[in-house]
Amino acid sequence: MPSSSITTLGLSPADLAIDANGNVYETGGGNTIGVVTGGVLTTTLTAPAGTQFRGLAASASQLFACEFLASSNNIYIYTLPLTAAATPAVTINLGTEGPEGCALDASGNLYVGAIGGHILVFSPPFSNSSVPTLTMTTPAIIFGIAIGK
Repeated sequence: MPSSSITTLGLSPADLAIDANGNVYETGGGNTIGVVTGGVLTTTLTAPAGTQFRGLAASASQLFACEFLASSNNIYIYTLPLTAAATPAVTINLGTEGPEGCALDASGNLYVGAIGGHILVFSPPFSNSSVPTLTMTTPAIIFGIAIGK
């Protein structure tokens, strides 16, 4: 049985990430990201209409948000702490790769699971011109990804 719950009015969390400070980031596949701090929804970022956030990953200083659309497949990197007016500090365009999930390893490498059966690995530092340092192909459709630490 859960020991407690957090009400996030207007949000339907489907993807979550937790940063080193214990802040929880949530998105429900639309254009919002909620930030829960100390058990309370403290911030809601609303991206431009048409944005579709999928998987999230967080480091101590950055939030990585996958966007998967037929016309726009990106990884948005936001500087933390996230504010309601935040815009991405970095946008990595993935072309036709539809990112569904992302995770960070202990070295700060970003792993992106794409719906076409690819796992893309990006190494820091991240920039708008970042390209995968490794691409793995699987027979599976990748809807989420996790890295053990």
